Amino acid sequence: MPVRFRSLSLFSIRARLALVLAGTALLIAVGLFLAFQQSFRSGFVAYLNDAQQAHLIGIVEELIDQEPAVTDWERLMRSPKAWREALASAGDRPRRKRGPGRLALFDANGEQVFGRQAPENDFMQAPIMVEDQLVGYIGAPVLRQASNAADRVFLTSQTQLFLLWTLVAMLLSAALAIPVAGYLTRRLERISTAVQRLAARDYSVRLAPVTQDELGQLAAHVNLCAETLSRYQSQQQRWLVDISHELRTPLSILRAEIEAMIDGVRPLSQDGLVSLQSEVLMLTGLVTSLHQLSVLEEQAEGGATEFMAARDLINFVQTKLASLEAGVSNNELRVGLSMPGQNDAHNRLVSLGMAQIEQVINNLWQNTRRYTDAPGRLQVELSLTPSRVILRWEDSAPGVSNDQLPLVFDRLWRDEQSRNRALGGSGLGLAICKALVESAGGKITAGQSTLGGLTIVITLPLRPYS
Repeated sequence: MPVRFRSLSLFSIRARLALVLAGTALLIAVGLFLAFQQSFRSGFVAYLNDAQQAHLIGIVEELIDQEPAVTDWERLMRSPKAWREALASAGDRPRRKRGPGRLALFDANGEQVFGRQAPENDFMQAPIMVEDQLVGYIGAPVLRQASNAADRVFLTSQTQLFLLWTLVAMLLSAALAIPVAGYLTRRLERISTAVQRLAARDYSVRLAPVTQDELGQLAAHVNLCAETLSRYQSQQQRWLVDISHELRTPLSILRAEIEAMIDGVRPLSQDGLVSLQSEVLMLTGLVTSLHQLSVLEEQAEGGATEFMAARDLINFVQTKLASLEAGVSNNELRVGLSMPGQNDAHNRLVSLGMAQIEQVINNLWQNTRRYTDAPGRLQVELSLTPSRVILRWEDSAPGVSNDQLPLVFDRLWRDEQSRNRALGGSGLGLAICKALVESAGGKITAGQSTLGGLTIVITLPLRPYS
């Protein structure tokens, strides 16, 4: 059934991305404009002050050329008219005047003699040196802004020009923000479509990672999810086929034998009832194993609930294998056992209970008995490290091909073309071993045996006594 999602609101991610990008560009442009305006204004005023300082120095040089004696300057400081005439002859006319008011004259002590008073007495001054003697200063108010009309016009034109370029930059940013937002949202829409298809159980969907950024990694994760779900679906389908086959076989036998007894083809005898009972027991064992496996897989994430002392584990494995070995002859199977010392197991626990350990050993033993050609060999090695216990189980030929090794722990798997149930059992023994080991936080792997058969390696974590 297709999955329906709410339609996107008008204020979509694309619109929000475009607004964010355009808004960011707008803030940057406005910030640059304000910074430029402030910087340009202050820089231009500084330039005007430098020009005024140079003008003062030029005026001083002109006045010294006109009044080369100290006595001449003493006369100028007593006569405002003479001071104005001297300034006029030196070139300081109103059309070239800088700042508010005319230039000011100061005596050698810095006291203002002529000229307007500047705000806060903030003057720039040029010293007047006559006959190597300081006779006074010529000063002008420090400019705080452009006061000349031509200067103001120039400053305004530059500000307007930069404002125009700021507006152009903002428009370009907005024009670029829309396709960039569209590109990102199209990628998000492809991922969203793929997820919807996965939700609708279409696991064939794959995304092509365009880039290695976060969206590319998200696409790769969606692909990994699709591959995992597809593999799980295939396993489930194979599981349903296999379990149907496993249940159909004993049910078909039961049906055939019962119908034969009803039709009188086969008499109702003790042997017939025993045959029916064997099929029922086989069917019961299969259903019980399936239920146990399901329970173990559900409990696998809960962690270990039972523990066993490592010393008890060594004794139990040794005793259990001796008991199993006593039930077979040397011509059928010879068993070799290698165990660690008791001192190696001091004050440590294994995350499995005795009943679970026994079931693992029983399942491995049954697997070896069914698939090892007589006379066969079995080598069991139990070893301890500071943090784990390792059980290595190796049997002799026949072995398992390399391409089949990853499948040995699958439910209902058997390495035989005939699928003979009398030989192959239910095909759940190693799957149950895997579920038991993983429920204890351990690991179980399969590989080729040096004896020619199959090697099962079980690794369980050890923990100190609490």
